[in-house]
Amino acid sequence: MKTSKFDIADYLDSNEMIAEYLDEVLEEGDNSEIITAIGNIAKAIGMTKTPPMLVKTPTSKYNK
Repeated sequence: MKTSKFDIADYLDSNEMIAEYLDEVLEEGDNSEIITAIGNIAKAIGMTKTPPMLVKTPTSKYNK
């Protein structure tokens, strides 16, 4: 039997679910869990990719 890794972001599919999840973490979690929750929410709403203009690379000053 093959299993897959659980990812809470897959279940945060509505504003209500996100609000409920965040409320629970804020109420019960510590700072580390709150930071993780914010990352999970960002992933759920599609904020996982950094816009290219914000990425700093050693040659970025020459790529204009």
